[in-house]
This record gives sequence, structure tokens and C-alpha cells, in this order.
Amino acid sequence: MIKRRTVLSFILLFAAPFLLVHFQNCAPQGALNAGGDTQAHIIEDLNRYQIQFLSANAELQDDVAQAGVPGFCMTSHDGAKLNWLIWDGNNASAPLESGVSRCNSGEFQIDVELSQVICGVSHTLVVEGDWGASTVTHVTRRCQPLASQPIAPPHNSPYGTTCVMEYSPATAAENPCAMICYRSANVVLNQALEISQCAALAASVAGR
Repeated sequence: MIKRRTVLSFILLFAAPFLLVHFQNCAPQGALNAGGDTQAHIIEDLNRYQIQFLSANAELQDDVAQAGVPGFCMTSHDGAKLNWLIWDGNNASAPLESGVSRCNSGEFQIDVELSQVICGVSHTLVVEGDWGASTVTHVTRRCQPLASQPIAPPHNSPYGTTCVMEYSPATAAENPCAMICYRSANVVLNQALEISQCAALAASVAGR
């Protein structure tokens, strides 16, 4: 029994190097040469997560003077200055607005004056931290509907949520009747409704 174990030990001892070479040669070719790509992705991810908007697209309430576009920043940059610019999607020659915000306890907010923002047009909002990382989102000011009325928000909606029923047959032909909910002047819900639910709004428009 002892001799058999000794023989097996010698076999494994001499065979191990050949087994390791075999498995190394069987590794996918891309995995052996992916170091550079992986490093680039890591740097990109670190930049993105140091500062990032809450959403890649933000739709803002139309009938307010100012709306805040929120985002996150690493707490290690607490107090850092954030420079921002917003451009009209159809005219990138000069920014519509610019300003400065701050990273505060892992969060930031860009307060956009809506007087310069054209409704229904996508605008590009870019923010850059004073340490070099940046992020971008696309902002659209919602156009006013033909008619609307306040309605109760869905059950268990977060505090501060307000909702309206909108009737816009000309500007939203695919969705003429909808429930739109806002929180901090940002659209958080856009839900299609049966056209019959907007019958009263449609009648009010017809009677004008």
C-alpha cells in the first residue's frame, strides 16, 4: 500500500508541469491578451461612477421657472465644484446656460432655468467635476398639453408626487390621453390612459 502511494506521488510530481502547460495552452486566446481592454474599461467605469446623473434622460415640467436635474457623486469629492453647460440639441455653437454646482454628501443637483429651454427639444447637459470626471444627460422640457386636470397619484407614490391627466390630440397622436406624474419638477411617470378617460377634457376643449 505504501509503495503504491509512493509511485502515485512520483507520477503526480513529474506530470504536474506538463498538466499546467496543457491547461495554459487551452486558455482562450482573447483572455490572455485582454489586459489592455480591461484596464481601459476599468478607467471608464471609475470615471462614470465618480459622478453620474440619476438618469440618461430627464423630462422636465413645463409650467415652472426652474427645475433641478439630480445626480450622484462620490463622497470622497464632497464639496468639490461642478461646472455645467447646457446646449440646444439643434444648435451646438454656444451653450444656452452655464453654472456651478457642488457635490454635497454624495449628491448634486443642476438647477436649470427653463426660460431658455425650448419645449419638445432634446438638450444636452454636461457637468464636470474639478477633479476631471464628467457626465452627461439629455434634458427635454415637456410641452403644455391642450387641456389638463389634477388627479390623485398612484397608491404608495413617494411624498411630493403630483399627477395630472393630459389631453393632447395634436401633439401626441399616439398617446392623446395620459397620466403624467412629477416629483421635484421631473417627470417620474408617463402612463397612457383610455381615450374615454379624457372625454371631459376633450369636451371642454370643444366648447371653447
